[in-house]
Amino acid sequence: MDPDSIRETAHFLSSGGIAAVISVLLTIISALIWERVRLLKKIDDLTEKIIQSKKHEMESIRQIIDLYHQGNLNLVQTLAEIKGVLANIQSSRNR
Repeated sequence: MDPDSIRETAHFLSSGGIAAVISVLLTIISALIWERVRLLKKIDDLTEKIIQSKKHEMESIRQIIDLYHQGNLNLVQTLAEIKGVLANIQSSRNR
């Protein structure tokens, strides 16, 4: 902006007419609308990041549960095999 336009704008606003008051109010409203849109976009971005991190967290928990379940199945299978070996040893001793 050149100095003349700044001077003209300052004179327009300082005259205090209805047009000056309306232009100031419209400028303030425009700034508030712009700020609201910016904040809503930021909130949407943060919400999306939170949703993605929760999905990742849930997937990690599912993997841990699956590994725990598989470990328990392997333990039961191993104990059943040990029981079978001990039964074979005991039956061979009793002969």
